[in-house]
Amino acid sequence: MTQGIACIWGALTQDASMNKAIGAVLPAWLAMWSSECAWQFVFVNAPMTADPPISDRLAIFVPSAFLLVSGYLSGLWACQRLKNARLEGFGPGLVKLSSAVNTGWLSAASCIGIELVREAAAGGIEKASVPPAVALAGGAAVGALASLAHFRGGWIGLGYAGAVAWALQAVKVGPASPSDVKTGSEVGVAVVLAAMGIATVASFFFKKPSQADQNDGQSLLDRK
Repeated sequence: MTQGIACIWGALTQDASMNKAIGAVLPAWLAMWSSECAWQFVFVNAPMTADPPISDRLAIFVPSAFLLVSGYLSGLWACQRLKNARLEGFGPGLVKLSSAVNTGWLSAASCIGIELVREAAAGGIEKASVPPAVALAGGAAVGALASLAHFRGGWIGLGYAGAVAWALQAVKVGPASPSDVKTGSEVGVAVVLAAMGIATVASFFFKKPSQADQNDGQSLLDRK
């Protein structure tokens, strides 16, 4: 939805910098959307019986996980292209935020998809060697921390991490979530929010000079 809003806003305002941002992410967005749509067509066929055969589970959960991870990697590609484009302003910021939010959600969804494959291969959640709380909340939280370390406290880093915290909070309050998953998600939310606060403060006090400031500084040095 946020990506659709960004496209509509760019079309209505004719913001040149925003249109450049959309042009930068368009291939990645199309790949992301294709993976998400394909995932829906596959996952809708998930077995609904009480104890389906392992082969039936894997036949759905393996391609579903692949498509989720594919969409997630496409989202990371979009975020990296935006970082490399070095576009500033509200318009590009909206494109960055929408890309980051979708990528953050896909990171949590990918962890769930991989967890479903792991549980199916083990023959059930009770036979899985690693607790689902660690596999889900731990994997998503580590991804959020890595995004903050790479993208810093800007639109992309905060948008990605915020979406992960939002997704983990949704898992925590879900009535079907086991107690250990709720606890793991709660810890993950706390860690991600704390990291977001640190990244925000760090970006405020240790803000890198813009390209315009660097050019002004170089001009002063050339005059001397």
